[in-house]
Amino acid sequence: MTNTKMLEAAYTLVKTLDSDSQTMIDKMTKGNMQWDFNTTETAIANMIIQLKQDIVSDEAKKNGENNQLKAIKEILKSASKLPAEALHYVKTIGNYQYACDNYILAKINSVGELKECPENLKYMDVEKLLENKNRDKELDVPDISKLKAYIKDRAAKNKEKKGYKILYNFGKDQPLVDAKMLNLAIDVMDGEFKAYYKDENSALYFEDKKGNEVLLMPVSKKNPSVGFIDETTKL
Repeated sequence: MTNTKMLEAAYTLVKTLDSDSQTMIDKMTKGNMQWDFNTTETAIANMIIQLKQDIVSDEAKKNGENNQLKAIKEILKSASKLPAEALHYVKTIGNYQYACDNYILAKINSVGELKECPENLKYMDVEKLLENKNRDKELDVPDISKLKAYIKDRAAKNKEKKGYKILYNFGKDQPLVDAKMLNLAIDVMDGEFKAYYKDENSALYFEDKKGNEVLLMPVSKKNPSVGFIDETTKL
């Protein structure tokens, strides 16, 4: 059984406890610190904390050269659900390929293995979209291994919630984004990169030193879920 599956099982176990115990375990696991007194709650909390740490290590080991290709395939998988058929494919312009859905636009050095948009289909003007990029303010981007572990943790904890979205908040007056899309944006980058934003409502811009670029749309903070606190997401 994988660490992710064991984490799902641990959260299922938590949900069988009374509400006070669930609240206590939730508070304990937010600090990511092992507890040294023996109760049912601390035992379960320590197990969850250890599994989360193990998943971070797992993700760090998996980070490799094929992350960019996987990210583009995920973008195309998302785009395949859109009515605009052209976005079901990549578009090659010059030395770069483009992939786009409603939330993210990626420009990459050609990686092959991707279906090219047929000439009879009109692709959106992706070059013009990238002309609107901005480098107003630099963003502090989270560690990719910790972000991936955070996504798996939130997915495991909220498995039964249909349509549940995992969000990442860069902080007050900074963008709120879909954590999975942020994961893809970072995976598209090759080597050192930087990310920028103008305000919390404008597209984020990512670029590396090899010509790869990403535009990522933020999520609105105007109608946050109950209990939303506008502060940086803790991984």
